[in-house]
Amino acid sequence: MTEKQISLMFDKLWKVGTKAKFEAIRDVLLHGVRPSVAEREYGLPINTVARDSKRVKDGIEFCRKITEAGNGKS
Repeated sequence: MTEKQISLMFDKLWKVGTKAKFEAIRDVLLHGVRPSVAEREYGLPINTVARDSKRVKDGIEFCRKITEAGNGKS
């Protein structure tokens, strides 16, 4: 997963997202930071980063599956 993919999915899921939320999700998905640590570091409510990171990850995986299905892969 790349930062560009995360950015595109973030923009799709949250039309008005905060920079702190994006950076926290990016840190969790790209750098392996624990969601609770990212929430404290960026001052976000408890459990939001874990939930939102999963939404971004699931969205990117869904897009990957659609692309593979269109290419004849299963």
